[in-house]
Amino acid sequence: MRRSPAFLPLLGLGLALLPVLRAAADPPPPDITDPAVIAVAPVGRGARGLAVDGETGRVYVANWLEFDVSVIEPDGTLVTRIPTPSRVDGWGPEAMAVDEATNRVFAMDTSGDISVIDTGTNTVVGRIELYEGAGAWPMDGSIIVDHPARRVYSTLRFDDRRLAAIDADSLDVLSFFPSLPSSLQLGVDEKTHRVFVGSQASIIPIDGVSGEVLSADSIALSDGAFSIAVDSTVGRVYVTADANPSLFVIDGRKNELIENVDALACYYMCTFVAVDTVAHRVYQAGSGGLITIDSTTHEILARRNLPMMARGIAVDAARHRVYVTDEVNRRLLILDSAKLETSPSPAPGSLPIGGGPAARGRSALPSTVAGGVLLAAGVFLVSRSLRRAA
Repeated sequence: MRRSPAFLPLLGLGLALLPVLRAAADPPPPDITDPAVIAVAPVGRGARGLAVDGETGRVYVANWLEFDVSVIEPDGTLVTRIPTPSRVDGWGPEAMAVDEATNRVFAMDTSGDISVIDTGTNTVVGRIELYEGAGAWPMDGSIIVDHPARRVYSTLRFDDRRLAAIDADSLDVLSFFPSLPSSLQLGVDEKTHRVFVGSQASIIPIDGVSGEVLSADSIALSDGAFSIAVDSTVGRVYVTADANPSLFVIDGRKNELIENVDALACYYMCTFVAVDTVAHRVYQAGSGGLITIDSTTHEILARRNLPMMARGIAVDAARHRVYVTDEVNRRLLILDSAKLETSPSPAPGSLPIGGGPAARGRSALPSTVAGGVLLAAGVFLVSRSLRRAA
C-alpha cells in the first residue's frame, strides 16, 4: 500500500522553518551616515502610514503586518506599541491621522475600519466600522482630519469606492460620498474646507461644508494620484503620481494645474509627499531617495541617497523634523529639516540616489539564498518520503 501522506509532516516542518531561516539570513539594516538623519527608531514589520501629534511631538506609526501602532518620541525613543483590533484577521493598520483637540489618533486598517486611540493612555477607546464586506484582501486607503471643521475623512480603494465623513468629536458617521472613481488618497485645505480626492486619472474636489462633489472642477492627471499634501496657507495641493516620480503642483482654489515638477532627481519613485507650511518646503520620499523642493519657486533644492524603502512621510514644522517610515528595514528615520536644504557630499564610490539594492534597503540576496535552501530541503524531503512510501 502507498503511504504518500507520510511526507506531509516533513513538508510542514520545512515550511515552519521558513521564518527562522529568513531571520537568520537577513542582515542588519544598512547604516545611515547622512548628517541630516539625527535618530533612527525601530518599528514593527510593515511600517507604513504615520502621523505627528503637533502638541506633544510624538509620532504614531502603523505596523500593518504586526497589527499595532508604534508610539515614538521626537528623539526616537519608543514609548509603547498599541495593539489595534480588526474584524478581519491579518488586516493591520495602514493610514494614520491625529486630532490634537480631542487627544485622539485615528488608525485605519486595510479593511477600512478605524481604531480610535487615546493619546493620554495609549489605548484603543473606540472603533468605527465603515465598510461591510470590504473584500477578500487588504486594500490601500487614506484618512485625514479637517481640524477647524471638526471632520474626519477616510477612503478605501475597493468595490464601493466611497469616501466617509465622520464627526471628529462624536465619532458619528455623517455621510458617504459614492461613485468616486478608485479613490485612494486624500488631502484637505483647512481654510476652504475643500477635500481633494486622488483617483487613477484626476484630483476630485469636494466641498466639505455642503458635501457637494465638484466633478466639474476635477483636475486631470497624466498618471494616477499616489500621495497628496496640502498647504492650507496658500491653497497649494501637491500630488505625487502613481506611475512616475513627477510632482504635480495644483492651485486648489482656482482648480488649476500650475506645474509638473520633474522629480527625476529622485531616480527611483519618490511617491510619498509632505509639506512644511512654515518653512515653505515640500519633501518627497521613496525607495532610496529623498528630495527637498522650495514650495514657492518649485525648485529642487537638495537630493539625498538614503538606504530605505519609504512607505510614509510626515513633517513636524514646529520642531523642524521630517519623519520617514522605512518598511523594509523596520525603522523610522528622523531627519533635521534644517539639514535638508542642501545635498550631502557623496562618499567616494557611492551610488546615485536610488541606485542599487544597497540604496533601497536590505539586500535581496540573503533571503533568496534562504529561500533556495528551504526549497531544496523541501524537495529532498518530499522526494525521499515518496520513495519510501512507494
